[in-house]
Amino acid sequence: MNYKFLLSSLVSLVTLTTISLPIYAQPKPYKFQLASPDDVSAIINLVRGWGAVSEVVVINDYAILNYFYGQNGGNVTFRRQNNRWKIIDGRRQGEFCFDPDCLVGKGVPRNIATQLLNRIETSRDRHEQELQSFRQAWSKANRSVAPFLGYWPNQLWPNAAEITISIWPSTTAGRVCVVGISEREQYVEVGRVSGRRIDTPRNSFELTDSFQTGDSISSSNAYLIGAQPLNTLYFNAQTQQELRGSGCTNSLPK
Repeated sequence: MNYKFLLSSLVSLVTLTTISLPIYAQPKPYKFQLASPDDVSAIINLVRGWGAVSEVVVINDYAILNYFYGQNGGNVTFRRQNNRWKIIDGRRQGEFCFDPDCLVGKGVPRNIATQLLNRIETSRDRHEQELQSFRQAWSKANRSVAPFLGYWPNQLWPNAAEITISIWPSTTAGRVCVVGISEREQYVEVGRVSGRRIDTPRNSFELTDSFQTGDSISSSNAYLIGAQPLNTLYFNAQTQQELRGSGCTNSLPK
């Protein structure tokens, strides 16, 4: 099994904000760069505690990311100067640029501003397809766990500790790993799946569905909707090690 828990190989997530941005004409393409582990760590540290972070896009010395809290969120844009990243647009639960003209006004070259915004917006369909394909592949190897899999933002945060709860497939049938991420701690638990329920040492999770929200998961300290592809944006080295040791993975089954 090829475990991919390096920060530089993250699966991106799409924001849950209800705002839909237009796709802008691109005058000159730049090569998109997946941020290095050091870049990701520096960028995440600048917005840690704002909510769950999704996609990080880097073009030259500029970057943009999505974050979300509950069913809201936004974009944050960064510039690298003297080998240090700083925020040039966006603030926690505040306004942010919707169009290239706005980012140009913050000092971002127009070509780069256009592509940063387009990359974030066009990630929506791609992420839905990624999660669907991942679940379909695991339904053949470990059918009972497939509907639970994904990176779930906690709609009760910040009134509950966990910002996100992600559920990972195990190589052992009928088991999953549940990873909770809060501002103060991270934990990994092995859960047993029985029907539409997961039981872990500290909690139980019930899978439900509705016409309005699709699949959702509820527990005593979480209400989870809008699952996205798994990612390790907040994971520290210990969490990654515990996942590997528990036999869980974000790879496709063999």
